[in-house]
Amino acid sequence: MSDVSVGILLVGRMASTRLKNKLLLEVCDVPLVQLTAERLLRAKLCTAVVLCTTTDSSDDVLANRWGNTPIKVFRGNSRDPFKRMLACAEIFGFSHFIYAGADDVLLDPELCDLFVSRVTCVGADMTVMEGLVCGFTPFLFSTAAARRLVETVEGDITIPEKYMKDLEGFTVDEVPCTGFEHLARPDIRATLDYIEDFNFFETVISNLYPKDPLFTNRDVIEFLSGNEEVIRMNSAKSLEWTEKQNIEYSKVV
Repeated sequence: MSDVSVGILLVGRMASTRLKNKLLLEVCDVPLVQLTAERLLRAKLCTAVVLCTTTDSSDDVLANRWGNTPIKVFRGNSRDPFKRMLACAEIFGFSHFIYAGADDVLLDPELCDLFVSRVTCVGADMTVMEGLVCGFTPFLFSTAAARRLVETVEGDITIPEKYMKDLEGFTVDEVPCTGFEHLARPDIRATLDYIEDFNFFETVISNLYPKDPLFTNRDVIEFLSGNEEVIRMNSAKSLEWTEKQNIEYSKVV
């Protein structure tokens, strides 16, 4: 598939209820959304990184901060992030796109490149790696398959990866974690929803970023393996978060 063009869509908005203005919370004097975007720019096989937010005026502060950076901006559907991503991918002409939730502050750019190399050879509708740290793995979608999914499912598509796996007619490439076994730690929660999650990220980043702003997820795991108490900071929130996701999915199903 020589015509593959993959955009990383950094999806987020300011209207968070559990943790107010969470994407602009700072660690080491840098907003978390900026740290995430800078990490994603390190993916070598992706065409662009696009901040994908809504047209709501509350998101002006999020959209208007990238003028002198390589980060592009798209603003669209305020209710359904997947439809927003699809519109973004079609306007930018991406054959595929990576769903990079801005909540997933330490999403792995190495995995982004691995997924692009896989889709170039395999050509699946969705590429995913299961069983890793919650918040480390991206989801790669074919733009054409995303269009089919939107035309198939009624209502908001809040968990697109579950639809791709559960519905017939979509091919899913479940990538083995060979070479990434160090990330196979589903007991670790690295996504930003609660104050406990922010405390987790603040501890990890403040210990690694000053020494090396280009720290990798391998460095994160090495740090956490020697500091198990940091893992326990937000581990109790995993069940609450999973139950919420299942409720959202069941509303549409």
